[in-house]
Amino acid sequence: MIDNRQFEQLFKSNYAAMMRMARSMLGDDEESKDVVSDIMLRVGDGHITLPPDSQRYLLTCVRNRCLDVIQHKKTTEKILRLYPLVTQPTLNIANEQQVYDEILHVVETQLTPQTRKVFELRHDRHLSYQEIADSLDISKAAVYKHLAKAINLLRAHFIHQDSPTSQDSF
Repeated sequence: MIDNRQFEQLFKSNYAAMMRMARSMLGDDEESKDVVSDIMLRVGDGHITLPPDSQRYLLTCVRNRCLDVIQHKKTTEKILRLYPLVTQPTLNIANEQQVYDEILHVVETQLTPQTRKVFELRHDRHLSYQEIADSLDISKAAVYKHLAKAINLLRAHFIHQDSPTSQDSF
């Protein structure tokens, strides 16, 4: 563990460079402060042991932590894009059975056979992306693309159905 005097010196001599790097990668002052503070806290607690070239090591820690933050943001954005039906409470469909029946109708009539198969394996049999890829002899990326296509089509269908100018399909 580092003593207070050493920690203060380390902080003063590296904080500005660490913040510049974090800001350049994240583009956000608050997130940058969080990243740098987290790293300095871990140094102060002894969770990070510094090598002789501490500035280079600290900048590497900042870069790696920023990449983690960026990856987390991308994952969160993907989830929000892929599951809009869950997050949009404005559908004008009265009950869950109606929603389920409408989803089945769209899946059966508007999806390609391969996309329908991927969608059914994921949502009916609850297979993982890898299990679906292995089962259909396609890549995990192809599984993702088929599911994204199906969800986007369902989203478009329900948004269109929800608009005031659309007619009920029942």
